[in-house]
Amino acid sequence: MLTVSIKAITAASFALAYQITNTDQADIYVADLVYKPAADGNLTVDPKTAYVIPTDDGTLYVGKLLLKIPEGMKVESTEKPYYRRLAPGESLAGEIVFPNPAVAFHPYNSYELGENPFAARRIVVQIGVISARDLKPDEATLTPAPDFGPTYFKADYGYGLQYQTVLQAEIDVTNSGAAFLPVTGVD
Repeated sequence: MLTVSIKAITAASFALAYQITNTDQADIYVADLVYKPAADGNLTVDPKTAYVIPTDDGTLYVGKLLLKIPEGMKVESTEKPYYRRLAPGESLAGEIVFPNPAVAFHPYNSYELGENPFAARRIVVQIGVISARDLKPDEATLTPAPDFGPTYFKADYGYGLQYQTVLQAEIDVTNSGAAFLPVTGVD
C-alpha cells in the first residue's frame, strides 16, 4: 500500500512524503534509491531523488522504479534503482524532493524545455515493487547490494522489468500553486 502527501512547496522545490506498507504475506522489494548525476558527471545515490517525467496534459509523474529503455535506443548500461526489502507488516517512509518549477529527469529520454512554466494539474507518484513470491531461485532477479546495507538489493534489468509492479498514488495540485516547465520529447 502506498500513501503520498505534499510535505512542502517552496519557490525552490517540491517535497513529497510517501509511505509503503507491506500488506503481503511475503517479503517485497521496494525501489528506494535512484542514481543522480553529480556536477562532475559521476553518478551518486540520493534517497530524495526520483525520476520526474512531465506530460503535456499537466500530469507530472514522479517516481522510483526500474524504467524501460525506449524502443530502438541502445545504452551502454542500464540504470537500475536499489531495492529495499520489507518483511510482511513493515513500512518504509521516504521523501522525494525536486526543483520548482520541475525539471524533467529520466535516464533515457532527453527533453526540450518550454519557454513558460504552467501549472501542473496532478502529480502521480510511482514506486516499483518486486514481490518475493514471484522470484525463481535460478533467475538471480535480485542480488545483494551490501554497500547500502543488508536490506538493499539490485535487480537484473530483464527480470526486474518482468516482475516489477508499480504502485501509484495521485495528488491533485490544482490549487497548490505548483508549476512545472512544459516539455516535449526530443528524439
